[in-house]
Amino acid sequence: MESSKRDISPATSEHAPPKKLKVSKSNQLYLDRIPSSETYTKSYMHRDTLSFVLVTKSDFLVTTSADGHVKFWKKKDKGIEFVKNYKAHTMPIAGIASTPDGLYLATISLDKTLKIFDVENFDMINIVKFDFVPSCVSWAYEKDACGWIVLVGDTSSGNIYGYTLEGTKFETYSDIHKYPVNAIAYNQKYDVVVSSDKNGVIEYWHTKTDSSNLHLKNVAWKYKTETDLYTFQKTKSVPYSIEISPSNELFVVMSSDSFVRVFNFQTGKITNSFDESLSTVQMVDGIDEMEFGRKLAIERELLKSPYVHNSRAIFDESMHFLLYPTIFGIKVVDLDTNLDVRLIGLPEPHRFVNIAMWQQFSSSKSKTADTVASSNPLIQSNLGEPTLFCTAYKQNRFYLFSQPDIDVDDADRDVFNEKPTLEEQKLAVESVESALSESAILRTTKGDIHLQLYPSKAPKAVENFCGLAAKGYYDGVIFHRVIKNFMIQTGDPLGDGTGGESLWGSEFADEFSNDLKHDKPFVLSMANAGPNTNGSQFFITTVPAPWLDNKHTIYGRVVSGMDVVLSIEKVRVDKNDKPLQDISIINVEIPKKKNF
Repeated sequence: MESSKRDISPATSEHAPPKKLKVSKSNQLYLDRIPSSETYTKSYMHRDTLSFVLVTKSDFLVTTSADGHVKFWKKKDKGIEFVKNYKAHTMPIAGIASTPDGLYLATISLDKTLKIFDVENFDMINIVKFDFVPSCVSWAYEKDACGWIVLVGDTSSGNIYGYTLEGTKFETYSDIHKYPVNAIAYNQKYDVVVSSDKNGVIEYWHTKTDSSNLHLKNVAWKYKTETDLYTFQKTKSVPYSIEISPSNELFVVMSSDSFVRVFNFQTGKITNSFDESLSTVQMVDGIDEMEFGRKLAIERELLKSPYVHNSRAIFDESMHFLLYPTIFGIKVVDLDTNLDVRLIGLPEPHRFVNIAMWQQFSSSKSKTADTVASSNPLIQSNLGEPTLFCTAYKQNRFYLFSQPDIDVDDADRDVFNEKPTLEEQKLAVESVESALSESAILRTTKGDIHLQLYPSKAPKAVENFCGLAAKGYYDGVIFHRVIKNFMIQTGDPLGDGTGGESLWGSEFADEFSNDLKHDKPFVLSMANAGPNTNGSQFFITTVPAPWLDNKHTIYGRVVSGMDVVLSIEKVRVDKNDKPLQDISIINVEIPKKKNF
C-alpha cells in the first residue's frame, strides 16, 4: 500500500487546473480573446506598492504607485514598452481616470492636487491645487460649454467639483450627495454621470447646471423606487468602484459586502449579482489546505485595508463576460449564464486587486465575430495579444497575463526595471558574502542543528537563507508545523505558515538538481506555495520523501544535531500540526568562509 505521506507536502500546491464550464459557440469566440494563462507572463516594478493600472483607447497603459509616481507604457503587439515616469504627487494617489477616447488622463492624490496629462504626448499639461482631500475622479463631456471636464469628489463633504482641461473650476455640484462621494463614472452615450457616496446612495445626474438634473431624458425610469439603486442602502454596503460597459448599456459595482452587481443602465435594474464574501468561499481544485488557509488570511487582511477600495471589475469587449479579482485569482464570468468559465492566476501567491485589460486591434479599425474567429494569419496578427494587467496586495510590481502558449522562462518573468535603493545594495553585498558559506548552525531552544549547504547546486536558495540569517530574520521564529515521521517546518515570522518573504521581497525560482534528492532523512528544503514561490520558509525531513523531488528546492542537509531534529519531530502538536509548546530558532550562525 502506498504511503499516505504522499498526500502531505510542506505547503505545496499541486495546481490542477480548475474545471472549465462550456460556453456557447458564439461566446467562445470572445472568450478566446480573453487571456487564459494561469500564471503571469511578465511583471514590472515601481519603487512602491502599486495602486492602479489603466488601459486607454489610445493603446497606452498607465500605472501608479503609493509614492506618487505615474508611469506611461505603450502597448505593443507583443508586450509593453516603457515610455515615461512622472513623480506626479508627494502622497499616495487616490484615483486615476482617462477620457473615453484615451487622449487625456487625470490623477488625484492625498496631497490635495489634480494632475492632467496629454496621454499621446505623455505630457503633464495642468496642475490644480485643492483646499480639500480628493476621494475619486472621473471625466464628463460638456458639449455646449468647454468640452471635457474633470469631476472630483471630496472626502469630507458631498460636494463634487468640475474642472476644465485648463485647470479652472467649472462648477460645484453640492446638491447631489449629502455624504462624501467615493465613486464616479460617466456614460458618454447617454450623457449621464453615475456616482455613489459612503452612505450607499447611487445617483444619476447631468453636469448641466440647469433643472435638467430633475428630468433625466435618457433613462427608462422616472422614480428611483422603480430601480434597484437602493440596494446598497438596503444592504448597508458601500460601493468601491463603478465601471461602465463598452456599449454604455451596463455598469458594474464592487462594494463593501463583497458582492459584484451588474446593472442595466437604462432601467437601473440588477441583471447579475455575484456573492464573493468569505462566508461563501470554498476550496477549489488546484490548492491544498495550507495554501487555502494562507489565502484566507491575506483576504481578511485585505478587507481591513483601505487598499480593498481599489478593487475593480471590468467587462470584456463583447460584454458577454465580466472579469473581477477574487481570493483565488481573476474570475471570468459568463453574463449570459452566470457561470464561472475561467480563473486566471490561481497558482500565483498574490491577491490581485486592481485590473485593466487590452483587447484592441493593433492596426485594424473594425472588428466582427468573423474576424475574431478567423484563422487567417494576417487577420490574427492584427488582433494583437490580449493582455490583462493587475496590481496585487502589498506588491511593488504589476503583472501581465496573456495566452499560455507564450514561451517565457520563469527566471525572466520578473523584470528588474528599477534601480535598487542604497539599503538594498548594501543588503545585496552582505548576502553575497554570506552566500559564500557552505555551512550554517541553526541554534534552537532544543539544541543546535549543524547544516551543510549547497551553494553550487542551489545558489539562490543558499543566498536567500544566509542573507535572511545575517539580518536576524529567523531569530525567535517558531517551528510552526511538525509532522511525525515526515518533517519539521519553520521560517515564517507570523508563525502560522502564511507569512514570510525572501531576501529580495518577492518569490524566487525553484532550483532542481539531478544530484539532490529527498531519498534520505535530514534533507534541508524550501517550503513553497507552488512552483517558483520560494520565500523564507524551509523544512527538514526526518524520513525519505521522494514524492517531494522536483517540487521543493534542496539546498542543504543536516550533518550534526540529528537528535535535535528528532526531538522536535516527536513533540505533541494540535490538529494543525503546530507544537503545543513553542519551539523556536534562537539564531542562525553563518561561519565566515576561511581563506587559505
